[in-house]
Amino acid sequence: MDFAFTAAELAFAAEARAWLGANLPPAWRRDHCWTRADDAAWLDVARDWQRMLFEGGWAAIAWPRAHGGRGATVIERWLFDQELDAVGAPRPAAASSVDLIGPAILHHGTAAQRDRFLRPLLSGSELWCRASPSPVPAPTSHRSARGPSGAAGPSS
Repeated sequence: MDFAFTAAELAFAAEARAWLGANLPPAWRRDHCWTRADDAAWLDVARDWQRMLFEGGWAAIAWPRAHGGRGATVIERWLFDQELDAVGAPRPAAASSVDLIGPAILHHGTAAQRDRFLRPLLSGSELWCRASPSPVPAPTSHRSARGPSGAAGPSS
């Protein structure tokens, strides 16, 4: 089995490296791809960085071209993440939404929903979050949902 990158994959990585080198402001660079957990400055640059990635065609590289992506392969996605890390770029603001919410809209949304939601998600003009259930045992979460007395309503 040959694990070497293809010429096309190496060209993709070189294109990503060149774009990041030309477009990532030096003040935003760190020694690795960083988030707000690494530096509070992430909050100040994340939306602008997401917009720049969108304008450059790098915000959702694995998405179909018709919806703002590049149709990238899994290997190309990995190579792009490696280049983000190598240049010390901030983690894109909408990365989890692009990976989790966007594909659901792409595959299951109506044309109107795709028109309404995909561009703002990719451009950073809207930032979304997803809610996850709390890892609380069922009896506690049941009491919280019903209230301390078991009656419907908020818990105290």
